[in-house]
Amino acid sequence: MRVLVTGVKGQLGHDVVNEMEKRGITPIGVDLAEMDITDKEACDRVITEANVDAVIHCAAYTAVDAAEDNVDVCMKVNAGGTRNIAEVCKKLGIKMMYISTDYVFDGQGTRPWEPDDERHPLNVYGQSKYEGELAVEELVEKFFTVRIAWVFGVNGKNFIKTMLRIGKERGAASVVDDQIGSPTYTYDLARLLVDMIQTDKYGRYHATNEGLCSWYEFACEIFRAAGMDVKVTPVHSDEYPAAKAKRPMNSRMSKRRMVRMELVSNLSQFIVTLLGFCLSGIWYLKSRAQAYFLLTCFYGCFALGSLYWTLYLLLFSETPQVFYVSEFGWVASVIFLYLLQYGLSTAEERSFACRKALLALLIGVPLCMFYCTFGDVLSNLLWCGMMIVISHHSIRGLAYAYTQTGTARELRHFHIGVLCYTAVEYALWTSGCFWSGASISSPYCWFDFLLTLCLLALLPATGKAVVR
Repeated sequence: MRVLVTGVKGQLGHDVVNEMEKRGITPIGVDLAEMDITDKEACDRVITEANVDAVIHCAAYTAVDAAEDNVDVCMKVNAGGTRNIAEVCKKLGIKMMYISTDYVFDGQGTRPWEPDDERHPLNVYGQSKYEGELAVEELVEKFFTVRIAWVFGVNGKNFIKTMLRIGKERGAASVVDDQIGSPTYTYDLARLLVDMIQTDKYGRYHATNEGLCSWYEFACEIFRAAGMDVKVTPVHSDEYPAAKAKRPMNSRMSKRRMVRMELVSNLSQFIVTLLGFCLSGIWYLKSRAQAYFLLTCFYGCFALGSLYWTLYLLLFSETPQVFYVSEFGWVASVIFLYLLQYGLSTAEERSFACRKALLALLIGVPLCMFYCTFGDVLSNLLWCGMMIVISHHSIRGLAYAYTQTGTARELRHFHIGVLCYTAVEYALWTSGCFWSGASISSPYCWFDFLLTLCLLALLPATGKAVVR
């Protein structure tokens, strides 16, 4: 896939190009020197010669206050430039992703803005982006309009860099505390945009990181993280003299559409594990075998975690920031799986020497160190520790089963099932560190579905193991 990215020198365009290169997608990054978006002929020539499948339009006039004094320039870039690109995309029949803003709304109330809410910009910048949206929707059949807010990244100018500079120069800062939004890291946003551009899920979307804060709270956290002793004074927007343009008070953005794939994945996992819970419970009631009781506990804990996640997505249209309930269920399920495995094995099997079992440590320990750099260290240590133990036991048990006959040999089915489960869990977590699960094109999404199948497959595998 070949994708032209405008505004490559900006903070978002820079990260989008880097993300594409990581994935083997061919990016053609352009900025003012390569393509003046206000020049219709230049847009036509550059995009046509690039022979691309899609355009991600990140370039924009973003000086919000300056736009109030430079209306024509702002409109020419954000509205006219976007229309020029949209016309070329229409002519060539290619995808276009337009990066818009929360400033197309009036910022009233406290309800998160939905993608299809009415647009009433408060300032020149917001009006220019709104007219850009209209041009894209009018001209391009295969379009993504992605509204972002409070963006920061390594490249270009942003609020974090401004605060650090002010804190260093003055030792104090006055920051508005009545504007609420979600600070959004361009690295995370870039991964999502690259996921999206590979799909055909066209339409309007909102894309921000999770969580909410005011600019004042954001500034306080910036200085805390930087270890700077800076006095931050909260002020109301109408007391802030430096701002020429009126800003939206409410920049809460609903990401309901962005979580649909995650919702489908978690809902399917809940249904499958609930089915496993019911079937293993029925088998336990029939046979009173301890193995089926432990398997019932395994599926039950997994189902509760999936239910929590599913309900949170349904109620709040965003991924939960506090994972404790789901993580408890997930860690508990792994523990029950190990107890089940231990209960099915014999003392002779558990003492069986097998050098191949060291593979569990050689794979699990590096992965544990890797995962702990991406999330909650404690939960990763618990989960990965249990996965190492389970894998070690399964490899040794599998080797032992192949040396036996009769019932003991049947245990290989269960050990293979557990190893498949472990392998997919590792793959799921690893892919989750690099790809978002919000897109059907994401490896994370497919590993999640595969894990669901592996979960249900443990039931007949256990059935084979307990046949006497």
